[in-house]
Amino acid sequence: MAFDRFIAISFPLRYHSYLTNVRTFVLIHILWIVASSFVAVLLAALLPLPLCYSKLKYTFFFVKLSSNIDKRKMGTTCLSHLIVVMGYYGPIFISSVLTRIGLVLTLEVRHGLMVGSILGPCLLNPLVYCFQSKEIKCKIFQVFKRSR
Repeated sequence: MAFDRFIAISFPLRYHSYLTNVRTFVLIHILWIVASSFVAVLLAALLPLPLCYSKLKYTFFFVKLSSNIDKRKMGTTCLSHLIVVMGYYGPIFISSVLTRIGLVLTLEVRHGLMVGSILGPCLLNPLVYCFQSKEIKCKIFQVFKRSR
């Protein structure tokens, strides 16, 4: 697609003569062959490596934080990540639970939940990360204090 746009921008009048159906077909096949060979080379390089699953030990990392500021930073980072993840998995979870209990969802509701799972993190990300900035947080709290 990028090559197609490059040809269209660079040579707008000769675009159709450069990218005929046959050339497009050949380019697509060449790209598939190159990508498949790249993956095959990676797999061939990884397969002879010894596997270490027998030596795997379950390790839990307990984070020791010395100050309350470090604990607060870790908490806000984890909370912001959890909010964005819930924005993605929330609508998916709701649709799967509702269909599991036997509630028939209309097409509009299913599409709304799908769009919600796609747009949820995109809309929540700026909101969540703006609260990590002290200036923005103070301005928002000032606005809510004035409205009371």
